[in-house]
Amino acid sequence: MPSPSYSRAPGPAPSVRGQALNDPRANSLRSAPEARMAANIGDERLQEEDLGDGRRRFRKGTACVDVHRTHIAHLNPFDSRLRDLNVAKPC
Repeated sequence: MPSPSYSRAPGPAPSVRGQALNDPRANSLRSAPEARMAANIGDERLQEEDLGDGRRRFRKGTACVDVHRTHIAHLNPFDSRLRDLNVAKPC
């Protein structure tokens, strides 16, 4: 007859120092200054995202702009003068 297996209680919680030393985010190699600068500049292509409900986001490098229709264009959709009226705000 096999003996029942009992689970052991978990060991003591690791110390704060041990957690910090084992954290890969804190102990990763530092990147070269050129690599950090390239990461901060970002991608120079214009990227367009559809946020739904007629809203769009445009990104280029570190610049970001949200574009949406004005409130009056929503209230009066049949006025052709207001149909393409948009507002741009920084992200």
